[in-house]
Formats: sequence, C-alpha cells, structure tokens
Amino acid sequence: MIVRYLLIVFFTFINFLLLKKILIYFGKNFKYILKYIIFFIFISVITFVYSYSISHHLEFYLKTSRAVFIFSEIAYILSFISLSLSLFYLKIYYHFKNKKVFLPDVKLRDKYEAIGVVCGEKLGEKHIKITRRDFIKNGALAFPLISMAFSSKGVIEAYSSTSFPRIKLKYKKLPDSLKGLKIAQVSDLHLGIFITLNYWQDIINYLKKQNLDLLLLTGDFVDEYTLLDDAVKILSQIKPKYGIYSSSGNHEYSRGISPVLRAFKKYKIPYLRSKGKRIKIGESYLFIGGVDDLYGVGYKFRKGYLKKTFYKTIKYAQSDDFKILMSHRYKVFKYSTENNIELTLSGHSHGGQIGFNGHSLFEGVKGHKHLWGKFQENNSILYTTSGAGHWFPFRINCPTEVPVFTLE
Repeated sequence: MIVRYLLIVFFTFINFLLLKKILIYFGKNFKYILKYIIFFIFISVITFVYSYSISHHLEFYLKTSRAVFIFSEIAYILSFISLSLSLFYLKIYYHFKNKKVFLPDVKLRDKYEAIGVVCGEKLGEKHIKITRRDFIKNGALAFPLISMAFSSKGVIEAYSSTSFPRIKLKYKKLPDSLKGLKIAQVSDLHLGIFITLNYWQDIINYLKKQNLDLLLLTGDFVDEYTLLDDAVKILSQIKPKYGIYSSSGNHEYSRGISPVLRAFKKYKIPYLRSKGKRIKIGESYLFIGGVDDLYGVGYKFRKGYLKKTFYKTIKYAQSDDFKILMSHRYKVFKYSTENNIELTLSGHSHGGQIGFNGHSLFEGVKGHKHLWGKFQENNSILYTTSGAGHWFPFRINCPTEVPVFTLE
C-alpha cells in the first residue's frame, strides 16, 4: 500500500509539471492547478479509507460498491496518460508547423522556450487563435476521450461474470479408468481489494454442482492475508472425488508463504511445492505434481531454477502414470514436452488481460508463446488460464475464467 501511494505521489508530481506546461501554452494562470490538487487529495482519501476497511474487515468494505475507488484510480491514470500525450502532440505539432509564437510576458516566454517551442515575432491574434483551434481539432482532446472510453470498457468487462469454459482434452492412449475425469482449475484469484470473498463463494457454489473429480489451484490465491483463512475455509466446502491440490505462485512468495502453508494445513488441503502425489483410479495411477514458484522472486534470474524444480517434482512419478503438472508459469511447458507430461496447467499471465479472437493480444511478443488458451505438442497439452481474478480491474475480450476440463 505504501509503495503504491508513493508511486501515485511521484506520478502526480510529474503530472503537475506537464499540466503547468500545457497551461503555459494557453496562457492560463497556474491557479487552475489547485483543482487538480483537490482531485488528487480525493483519490488519496478514498484509497486509504478502502485499504483500512479491507485490513479491518469493516462492513463498509464488505457491503458497499467500490466503483468510486476504481474510477478515481482509473481517472488519475488517464489524466497522466492524457496530459503526457497532449504535450507530446503539442511538440510534434509545432515541429511540423515550424511556427514561431510570440509571448509578451518574459517569464512565460522563458518557460515556454524550456519546453522546446521557439519564441519570436508576433504572428497576429487571429493566426494564434486558428493555430490553437487546429491543435485541438487535430487530436489533443481526443486522447482523454478515447482513453476514458477504452478504460470504461475494460473496467466493465473486468467485473463481468466469471466464465467456466468446458474444455475437452483428448489423448490417444488414455486409460479407461481416467476417461471422463473432470478437473477444474483456479489460478490467479488475487483475493483482496478488487476480488471479494463473496465473489470467491460464488465460484465455489458453481463448482459444487459440477461433480468434480479434482480441483487444482495454480498460485496467486490471496493478496490480502486478512482474507486468507476465510478464503481457504470457503475452498474446503467443496469435496471433489479425488481431492483439492494447490501449488505456489509468485504472489505467495512476495507476501510471505508461511501463512499460506499454515492455512492450507489447517484445512487439510495438500500444498505441493516441488512435490507430487500418486492417486490410484481403477487400474491406473494419476500423478499430481506442483512446481514451486520460488523462481518468481529472488531467483528470477537464476539460471536453471525452473528446470531444477520441475525435475524435483516429477521424480515422484512413475513412467506409466498419467501426469498432471501444476505450474504457475507456462514456461515449464518446454520441459513437459521433453518428458511426456500429459497435462500442464498454468496461469500467471492473466492472458495479458486483453484478448483477440480467443487468444491473448500479446501472444508471441518477446517470445511469449503460451499466454492464454490450450496448446499441444505431441502428447503433451498445456492450458494457460486467463485467471479467476486480477490485481488490477481491466480486461478486454479476455474474461476471468475457471476452466473445467474433461479427459477423453
């Protein structure tokens, strides 16, 4: 919370500087900045009120809409983006117009020159007015309007109902005893400021009706640890035929994994870190493994750690087992295909939270090949979920989801 607030303060300071330069262009008095300061104070107060409410389980947080908080934060971000783009556009405009602008006030002229606009002879009042109209007409005001429309859509979709896609996974040599096995995956729930316990309860209520054989959690479960015990208690309400299993995500380690381990132990839900468990189903064995995500914290750039935790996990499996691997990061799929792991379930990416035609808009950017959806190489299948929640409420064509798989 403190880090986020300091970042807001920093960007607000930058924003003030940009606003000042924009006002110089229009010859306005700097007293207009006071309105912006009041707006920033309003954002700060709302942020702290809700953060305090979350930490202390106040009814104010649990029973009221958080729309004001969400849109005030969105509006702040948009103001920064809009002013930045407007200033950028202003500089480009004058670069191509190659005009000299006369400002009679010496202080204003000095400050105006500081943002890269050359001052010179007077062009005439009429010409200056046309120049300003052209500047507005050519797009300066379009930036905030487009940004606001885009963000409104993103926020609305972020709070739309969770989808429960039914996904059939076909294998050539699937044992008869595993045919029809139904598995649900919950990943990246991020319970906390934007995702409530009521939201989580609704997911569990839906899954209770699905006659699940397995429920698997692949990390980033709870962000606000004051909700942790209640969250695991709600999770324990569901009783899949072969149990619930969880693995770690980077948020567990960044916030401290010990409370998470204690909570799962309290409710007797296995938490697999570089470990696995074999389950006998009919005449066959199903292996459930959990790749650790310590890779995502201090070990992020430690070469070979993901490979190391992968092999530590699968050593608990037998060659004839049908293997399901829980890994917060989809990059482990490289090792899954090399070792004939039938199913890998991942998350972490949130699908980039912007999708197109059923895939992430950022698919393939900088080597990211498996951001959202089903992928298959030989007999190995990877599913990367877009996540059941998010730590920032903005999604476009990439809904929150809890996929339900059926083996065939």
